[in-house]
Amino acid sequence: SFCEIYICRKMKPLVSMITVVFNDKNMIKTIESSIPVLNDKVEAVIVDGNSTDGTRELIQKYADRIKILSETDKGIYDAINKGVSLASGTYILHINSGDYLLDIPIETLLKWQNNSDVVALSFPVLMNGKDVFYPSWNWRMRFKNTLHHQGTFYRRNIDFYDISYRVFADADLNKKLYKSKSIVKIYTMPCVANHLWNGISTVTNNRKEWYQVIMKHYGWFYLLIHFGYRLIEILLRKENKM
Repeated sequence: SFCEIYICRKMKPLVSMITVVFNDKNMIKTIESSIPVLNDKVEAVIVDGNSTDGTRELIQKYADRIKILSETDKGIYDAINKGVSLASGTYILHINSGDYLLDIPIETLLKWQNNSDVVALSFPVLMNGKDVFYPSWNWRMRFKNTLHHQGTFYRRNIDFYDISYRVFADADLNKKLYKSKSIVKIYTMPCVANHLWNGISTVTNNRKEWYQVIMKHYGWFYLLIHFGYRLIEILLRKENKM
């Protein structure tokens, strides 16, 4: 009937998966892992920064199933913000170009959908197909980033990034949420994505920005704790190799 069709059209998805890309044909792996889960509860959004290597043409082949925007941007987080503004879902999941989607815990997300006090749900992420990153929501957030961006489902209304950061705007958002005592639900399963840990945030030159994020929210004391924590990690790593 007309009413049923109208209601169907008005229903918003539960999850919007957002991927930003620029000149990366490995994007096809991300698309292929996402296509099987697309339905009335899950949509995909791709924001392409006007790629010139054939990536734009590649993703356009999926325009009938995925929302696509191709235009120049001011960096990763500007592109992500554009993707969020295109999205319709209650929750946003960020999947990097080249990463694989593994699971979307629909039942768990539905459980909290109508409780707006819960601003995010965070799940484990597989790192390079080997190690598992387990999220946490405690005092360590003051000097670490204990939520993985590829494993966290943020409510769309709070998922906005400061584009003055090139690399760590997601850490900035997480610290902002922690400072405001926001409720984030933590889960130990399932693994949501396989993340290729070779991205821009791992480059040593970008550490200065990370220090700026810690300083902005928690000051010198927690920056010093961060350095101490990193030193202990390095020493333990060396000890394990001996």
